Amino acid sequence: MKQINYLILLLTFSLLYDAQAISGQETSEYNQQVKLIKVKRMSRNWTNRQMEVHGFDGLISTGKFLGVKNEYFKLESSGKELKIPVRNIESIVLKRKSTDLFLVGIMSVGAGALFTGVASLGLESEGSNLLGFAAVGSAIGFTFGWKSFYVDSMIPIR
Repeated sequence: MKQINYLILLLTFSLLYDAQAISGQETSEYNQQVKLIKVKRMSRNWTNRQMEVHGFDGLISTGKFLGVKNEYFKLESSGKELKIPVRNIESIVLKRKSTDLFLVGIMSVGAGALFTGVASLGLESEGSNLLGFAAVGSAIGFTFGWKSFYVDSMIPIR
């Protein structure tokens, strides 16, 4: 019983301690700083990547990523440098690359080889049946590879 009383007392104090009033201005500034830090950390590996930046106002900017400096997200589009305030960014869409298409091809060939191996060893098929299994496996591998690797990546920034 004594332990339950201590637990209730501890929970009461924790609730009272957390119930401080925080003004909306402080919360807003804090959220902006957190958002800026989040974008800076995420964007380290994005240099020279093609992307779309979606703003809260519905504006979509497309270009090559240059960096994040002084609360601005920098893109190069048509030879011009665009500066977009980080606080106005709703989401970022990383565009697919040609190396991603290479991964789709590898997935297709790998699945085709796997289906052919299963057909020849497990089902003891020969000739045209093997070609049919290889074609089906390649089609399935291509589909899985396309949906897994060759898609745009959307990153929400909240």
